[in-house]
Amino acid sequence: MGYRANYAVVTDGGWELYFHASAAAYTGTLLAALGPEGSTRLVTGFTRVADRAADWLNDDFAEGGAVIDHVRRRLVFYDGHPSSPGVRETRLLREIVRRRWRDWRVEWAYDGIGDLAAAVGVERSAVRGADPDARRMPDRTEAGADLDELPCHLVTVLRADGGFSAHPLDRWAHTGWQGPSLRERLPPGGAERLDLPLVPDSGIHVDEAARTVRLWWHRPVGGLLPALGGLWPGWRVRFWEDRYERHLLACGGAVTFPPFDPAGDLDALLPRLRRDEGGEGAGDGRGAVRPTAPERAALDAVLAGIGRDLRAARPAPDIAAFLRERLAEREEAIGGVARLWVFEQRCRRFFPAEYPDHPGGGAGAPWVPPHEAEHRGRDGWRAGMFTIGYRSLLPPAPGTPAAEAFARDEELAHRHLANASPARALAGVRAARAVVERFEQARAQAGPGASAVARVRHLGLLATVRAMASAYADHRDHDPDWTPDPEES
Repeated sequence: MGYRANYAVVTDGGWELYFHASAAAYTGTLLAALGPEGSTRLVTGFTRVADRAADWLNDDFAEGGAVIDHVRRRLVFYDGHPSSPGVRETRLLREIVRRRWRDWRVEWAYDGIGDLAAAVGVERSAVRGADPDARRMPDRTEAGADLDELPCHLVTVLRADGGFSAHPLDRWAHTGWQGPSLRERLPPGGAERLDLPLVPDSGIHVDEAARTVRLWWHRPVGGLLPALGGLWPGWRVRFWEDRYERHLLACGGAVTFPPFDPAGDLDALLPRLRRDEGGEGAGDGRGAVRPTAPERAALDAVLAGIGRDLRAARPAPDIAAFLRERLAEREEAIGGVARLWVFEQRCRRFFPAEYPDHPGGGAGAPWVPPHEAEHRGRDGWRAGMFTIGYRSLLPPAPGTPAAEAFARDEELAHRHLANASPARALAGVRAARAVVERFEQARAQAGPGASAVARVRHLGLLATVRAMASAYADHRDHDPDWTPDPEES
C-alpha cells in the first residue's frame, strides 16, 4: 500500500508540483531531519507533475505533503496516513520542525491537500474528494479492547436539560459532517462519564442550549473545515485545531484522558525520526538524499534543546489552585500599596505644616519645588502647580473651558481612586476567593451520578473561573486552553 503525497516548491521563478507514492509515511520526520535546503533537494528528486494545476491528488488519495515556499519562507505540511503519530506526538513533531526551520512560518494543514493547493493559489475545489465513506456516520460505539488499541473519535453532547453523554466512535469518520442531525443519529452506548485509555484522534462537542458546536482534529479531514458553516446552519461553530484540552474542559471532568507525558512522547517519536532520517524503507528517490553532517548536527541541537525544555516543563496547575496563588500575590501587593499610601498622606500633611511660608505651602496646599513656584501661566493656565510623581502640572485658570474640563476629570479621578483604594481592592480579592470556593464545591458535587442541575452549575462556574484566570494570561503558569472562546466571554 502506498502513502501518496504531493509537494510544491516555490521559488522566485514560480512553483513546481511533485508526486511521491510513499512519502506521506515520513513527511514530517524528513522535514525535521533535513531542514529547508535538504528537504528541497529531496522533493525536487521526486516525480515532477506535468500539469501542476490539474494533476493534484484529491482528498481521497492524498495522505500527506508539503508546500516549501522559499519566497515567503513559509512551510505548510501534514501527514495523515494510518501510521502517523497521535495528536501529542504530532504536536511534538511540529515543534521540532518549527525549530529546525528557524525563521520560517510553519503551519499544519488541517484541511489536508486543500491547504497545500490554496498555499500556491489553486482552488480547493480542484482537490476535493467524493468518497462517501469519509462522511459516513459510525453505527456503533467503541468499547473495551477497541479503545485500548486505537484512538477514537469522541462525540460529547451537553443537552438543553443539562444532561451529558459521551460517545467514543470510529476514528476514521468525523461526525462534524452530520450537522445538527448528529444528535439523533448517535448509536446507543453513550456514557455520562468516560475514562479513555488513549487520547482521541478527533472530537466534537455539541452544546444544545448555547447552539454551539466545537470541533477539533489533528489528522486532516479533507473538506470539512471550509464546509462547517453550511453544515451547521444557525449554530455557532468553533474550530479548536488540535486542542483536545479544550474538549476536556468543556466536559467539566466527565471525560478523562491519560496525563501528558512529554518525555515519553519524545521517546516514542525519536525511533521513527531516526529511522526516517536514515532512509530505511526508502521509496524511489528517497535514499538518494540523506542528511549532511551539518544537517544532522542541526537536528541534534534541536532535539537536545527540546529535550531540555520537556524535562523542565511543568503540567498546567489546577485552575482553582492557580487562581488562589494569584489572589494571594495580589493581596500581598495591595498591602504594599496601602503602606505607601499611608506614607504619602503623612508627607502631604508634613510639608504644608512645616513650611507655611513656602510658595507651595500653607494648610492643605500641595507642595511645589521652589524652582517651579515662579512659573507664570499662559493659554489659560496659571501659576500654582501641583505634583504627580516627578511631574508638576498647572491647574487651569478659573472660569475657562479648560477649568470646567479639569473639574470633571478631577471628580472622575477621585472616583477612580476611591474604587482603587486598598480597602476596595481587598474586598475584590475576597469576592474572587468566594467564587473560586464555590467552583470547587460545584466541581466536587458534579462527579459520577451527579444530577443535571449539579453539572450545569459546575460548568457555569467553570466558565466564570476561566474568565477570571484570563486576567493572568501573561503568567508563566497560565494554561492557554483556559482562555474562553469569544462566545463564552
